[in-house]
Amino acid sequence: MKAETILPNRKNGIAVIIVLGLLALLMVLGVAFTVSMRVERAGAANYVSMVKGRQLVWVGLAEAIDAINQETPGMYPEGDFLASGGSGWNPTNVTSQIRLLTGRARDHVPSVLRDAYGDEYCSWQSMGSGAGSVAYMVLNMSDMLDANYVGGAPRAGGASAAELVLVTNLLTAVESSALVSARSIKPFESLPELRAVSSPSSIPADYFVTYSRYPNDTNRASAIYMGTTVAELVSNRNNILGALRTVLGGSRPFRQEAVWFDYLLDYIDTNAAPRELDGPNAKPVPLLNEVAPDFGRSAPALSLTGLTGQLTVEVWNPSMTNRPGTEYKIIGDISTTVVVSNDLGVVGSYPYTNSFSAYSRNSPFGIEPDELEIRHFPLFEGNWPSVDVTTNNPQVNVSIVVRNLQVVNDSDGTVVDSAAAVNFRFDYSDDYAAGAFSLTPESWQTLDPRLNWHQGGWTNAQATITGRGGELNDGQDGMRVYASDAGLLYSPLELGHLLCLGAATDRRDSNTEWSPWREFQLTGSARHKLLENLKTHEGDVRKGLVNANSLEVRLLQTVFTDLPFPAPDAATEAANYLIANNETNLFTSLSDVLDLDWQGDLSGTLSLNDVEWDALLASSTGLLAVRQNLFLIVVSATTSASPGSSSYIGRQSALAVVWRDPVANAQGLHDTVIR
Repeated sequence: MKAETILPNRKNGIAVIIVLGLLALLMVLGVAFTVSMRVERAGAANYVSMVKGRQLVWVGLAEAIDAINQETPGMYPEGDFLASGGSGWNPTNVTSQIRLLTGRARDHVPSVLRDAYGDEYCSWQSMGSGAGSVAYMVLNMSDMLDANYVGGAPRAGGASAAELVLVTNLLTAVESSALVSARSIKPFESLPELRAVSSPSSIPADYFVTYSRYPNDTNRASAIYMGTTVAELVSNRNNILGALRTVLGGSRPFRQEAVWFDYLLDYIDTNAAPRELDGPNAKPVPLLNEVAPDFGRSAPALSLTGLTGQLTVEVWNPSMTNRPGTEYKIIGDISTTVVVSNDLGVVGSYPYTNSFSAYSRNSPFGIEPDELEIRHFPLFEGNWPSVDVTTNNPQVNVSIVVRNLQVVNDSDGTVVDSAAAVNFRFDYSDDYAAGAFSLTPESWQTLDPRLNWHQGGWTNAQATITGRGGELNDGQDGMRVYASDAGLLYSPLELGHLLCLGAATDRRDSNTEWSPWREFQLTGSARHKLLENLKTHEGDVRKGLVNANSLEVRLLQTVFTDLPFPAPDAATEAANYLIANNETNLFTSLSDVLDLDWQGDLSGTLSLNDVEWDALLASSTGLLAVRQNLFLIVVSATTSASPGSSSYIGRQSALAVVWRDPVANAQGLHDTVIR
């Protein structure tokens, strides 16, 4: 039998290989799954840590805001920084664990604060077992200037923060110009943007922030908008008069409301003609002030055949601005009668009448505001027969009457000031003798140049005419008019420069019941009723103002620098005065600022009359406010149980600008805005 050869089967063992391959694949998948799960677990842990850290940052921010509320019971913070782990403002009991004002955070801090507090430490505050820790630093920026709003506009009525004068005090002229140019493209979102302005290489950020918010004072909640232009004032007439009745303490119309309102319109419009010639004059034109025979070389004198001398008419210019191209002149009528008599009777009566007119002069007669100009007119022209003074006791009686005295616009004859209803009479009676003599009265002077249209507005007085122009009107000190001529009413405080019914000049004449109304005397120590009842801007929030509670004299000086006439540059004295008072009692409203005895307290430092004080405050207090607490909060959070070690799981930091209203709302809470 032949043996059979059996060949091997090549498919034998393939299953083993397949099984081994599958096992290897499963092993790889298992390892990959294990690795993936570890990555997912780590990623989930990191995400949880990130979310936890973010929430802890918000917790830290809330803790910082709570610390602000706890440590700031008044209108203004009592220090410059708060630190976690410390007690009160400017704490000295902080555990030195972490400095937060480092790195990029420093670029967001005004230089004056960064340099003073950049090395201050904070302490980590545990949020509970295993919950992580937070640390925060709070910097008080409540009195800093908003770079997006301050400076860049000419000084006018103190109504806009753009009028704050930064040049020479905080910035150079080049830096100020660069600030305005850069923000005209887009607002600054942060201080690093301000510091990055290329021309000049950087703008000093010593006292600047990029956010501000000043709501109306609470005592102005019911103030009515009166407007700023003539058209707006006329439209709001009834509301304005109603508010003024409240200011004056009554609900009924006060006497001559219509005349007062015309005076208000005259105060701000830019034409020369007053609405009421037989009423108070608020126009910035030459006003009649004094009428008298001249003195010195032109004093009245008799000769044996005539009378010589000049009549002097003095005008006063209350204008803040000249009117180039406009010419004015003084006109009037003069009647002089000289009666010569002796023991035998009347020798002769010699009359002289003349309508005089001064040569026209450019307004305001070439004189500066607050000064005088004098015009001369003959008392008598002609002569009479020679009088024998050696027999029969010759006597002489001189009577001079000036009537229809007016100041007119030479181009069109418009009367701009008038005392046409007033008779100015001067008399002399004595032995007839050649030489100088004195008339009685020496002079007729206005009690107030604004109130010169009726007889009761003038009084017999010793002459104050000096015989030359350009002299300060010392005789009217304390009664000087402040005429706006700006076309706009900037602030309700300007109403203090106007007139209202008051103590009668002549109680027998109701037309004289006008007197200077000084707003600082209306309420005494009470809140300022003009600001409580009237306002000249719309909207509830303003930007860029200076906090009256600031202790930084350089910032407060910007409010009082380059004040318009007639107030002098009183920046340093006024700024130091505010600081001296806010250190004693924090201002809670602008009324507190205005109720200070500025004139009494600063009389030895600033020599101003009452209208100049009014002008100083009216053109500056609109740049002040109190309702801003502004803070920079730098907060850091870590999810580590031991944040001081290097083994923490994660750490996050954030920076926020927080505005807080120092006045509590109806719920007793302080409204807060977080940027």
